[in-house]
Amino acid sequence: MTMKNGRIIFSLGQLNKSIQNHFTKVAGPYWIKAEVAQLTYSGGHAYLDLVEKKNNLIIAKSRANIWASELDIFKHRLKGVFNEVVKEGSNVLIEAEVEFHMVYGMSIRIVDIDASYSIGELERIRKEAIDKLVKEGAMDWQKELSLPYVPQRLAIVSSKTAAGYEDFIHQLQNNKFNYHFDFKLFNSSVQGDNAVHSLVKQLKLIELTSEEFDAVVIIRGGGAKTDLGAFDNYEIGKAIAALSLPVLTGIGHERDQTIADMVAHQSFKTPTAVGAFLVEALFTYDQNITISFDTIAEEIMYLVEEQKRDLRYYTTKTLPSFLTIIHQHSHQLDNKAYQFKNSFRGIIKKETHQLELVEATYKGLPNQLLKQDFKLQQRLSSLKTSFKHYLQKEQHQLTITALKVDAKDPEKILEKGYSMTTINDKLITNQKIEEGDSVKTISQKVIIESIVKKVTKKGRKE
Repeated sequence: MTMKNGRIIFSLGQLNKSIQNHFTKVAGPYWIKAEVAQLTYSGGHAYLDLVEKKNNLIIAKSRANIWASELDIFKHRLKGVFNEVVKEGSNVLIEAEVEFHMVYGMSIRIVDIDASYSIGELERIRKEAIDKLVKEGAMDWQKELSLPYVPQRLAIVSSKTAAGYEDFIHQLQNNKFNYHFDFKLFNSSVQGDNAVHSLVKQLKLIELTSEEFDAVVIIRGGGAKTDLGAFDNYEIGKAIAALSLPVLTGIGHERDQTIADMVAHQSFKTPTAVGAFLVEALFTYDQNITISFDTIAEEIMYLVEEQKRDLRYYTTKTLPSFLTIIHQHSHQLDNKAYQFKNSFRGIIKKETHQLELVEATYKGLPNQLLKQDFKLQQRLSSLKTSFKHYLQKEQHQLTITALKVDAKDPEKILEKGYSMTTINDKLITNQKIEEGDSVKTISQKVIIESIVKKVTKKGRKE
């Protein structure tokens, strides 16, 4: 301290020393409530910027630190809670001592942390996140999706070093039914400060190739409830809900349900439980297909046997009638051929007799009648030709008659696409048919049973 022109002048060191001495008197400790605005680690120590806000504006700010010795104690005591309590954006209740350094100025040394206060804050934030997701309708988006009957193509979000991931893969690859699964790991942190960002990033990558997968599986190993922070916030909940693929979660905690579990299509307690569910889904589909095939085969066999019985029945009932009709037509054809043959014989015999008479007369005629011989020979030749033509005509007619008879063969008629209708197993000719009568229509391949609804005489106008 010096005097100059009546003024007392202090050096900066003297001023800071004076302030340091004063801070020593009011060093604390004090319980302070603040928000962690920034957090960095260096040399085993933690350095924080603490702020107080009002209407979202900073009204107070101070530097704080946790020395390595206290930091190790806090991490050991709080375990997984520490990373959730001491992180950027969290509100903390800390016990602190105020320090003033000659070079670095004032800082707050954190000597204790009230974890219960921060956990309460986390629960409040969690409730706000759930309420927001409910208000947006996001809780129902995944439930509205349908999981494929055979979910074999899986996008897995997990850490490749997580024990839960290894258990899940073992469950899939060693299932007793030898079902095959195609899967791809989207490696992500599942706890720690970077976990939420890493998880959301991987879910967005999956959405870009969603057509390659049937479902998304999010899994991790076990651990304390406080290790579930990455799965218990609004960002991860909204990212899962917005996926176009159904999401299955196996976070690995028996008692607690995270926001990720709430918004997922279906949640399971462990990764192994997810694997068992997927194997069971394939087994159920496999069983249903087998049962369906067996049922169809039985139905087909029953229908075939039923058709065979009907065919045997109708063949037994109708074939004798067809054979009788064919026999009658054949007999008529034989009679007609016999009559035609006898008629030809009579004509030939008569004409031969006439020729013999002419020949006898010719021999007794005088020589002058020999001149007529030539004319008689011509007449005889003409007569023979006429007989021949007549015989050919009659033979042709007989052939036509035989073809007509053959054309009326019922089997031939059926082969041409026609059908025969019977009543009481008799062909319908002049029988009386009434409404309600049962008739059968027989084609080459099928037999149709019908009920007469209306009978109209041919040529009658309605």
